[in-house]
Amino acid sequence: MTKQIAIAMPMYNESDGILQTLTQINEAFHSASYKVELFIQDDCSTDNSFETVTEIGAFSSLQIHLEKNRQNAGHGPTTQRAYQRASESACDLVMQLDSDGQFVAAELPALAQLCSHEVPIVIGARRSRTDPWYRKMITNGLKIFLQVLVHCKSSDPNTPVRVYETNTLKTLLSTLPENAMIPNIYLTISANDLEIPVRTQIISHAVRSGTNSQGTMWRNSSRIQIAIPRRLISFSGRAFLELMHFVKDRKRC
Repeated sequence: MTKQIAIAMPMYNESDGILQTLTQINEAFHSASYKVELFIQDDCSTDNSFETVTEIGAFSSLQIHLEKNRQNAGHGPTTQRAYQRASESACDLVMQLDSDGQFVAAELPALAQLCSHEVPIVIGARRSRTDPWYRKMITNGLKIFLQVLVHCKSSDPNTPVRVYETNTLKTLLSTLPENAMIPNIYLTISANDLEIPVRTQIISHAVRSGTNSQGTMWRNSSRIQIAIPRRLISFSGRAFLELMHFVKDRKRC
């Protein structure tokens, strides 16, 4: 019996690398005898990402379900919507991947296999990240925050590479605030609260697909490349406030 997996994928301005990303995913899962459905949520890309994915779906064997946000919502709400759509599919597993291709596709079927046979949640902990220092700093800060204040240990709490048994994901999604800025972190906390078994698997971290290694989300406009982008500083502040509300609401439940 062919195994089925739904992939929840947010997308914003990835036209230069999305073909490479989707091709690698398709090849990896086809070799492992998985049937893949892609639930791609476009966050009103300003390039031709939406049109590119439409064309890919027309000439390839990939089963792509493409939807565009009514307005630009940000990575978190877009990811949450992709999760929701994927969880409503007939697939037994849901995997979340970002559309920038910063993963090694050949490693993905093994994560799905672990989720199928061992635990309901598998988290891909990124090794040797190619991201700028400030993004790694944020992850390390989150690890300390979650461990000290939430009593939740996770080596990579905001990793975008993770697999859920579909019914488990539905339960966890019900705990998220609407239009969450950082849904993957909330899923990590809720899984810990509900004492759901989680397997952490080390995965490789690749350079972003396409011609621009930085992407458009946190591109640094400063001439000093070690500076933290202002957009990231603003986002981090707002996300932290939302996180504190989530933690307080969780304690009242």
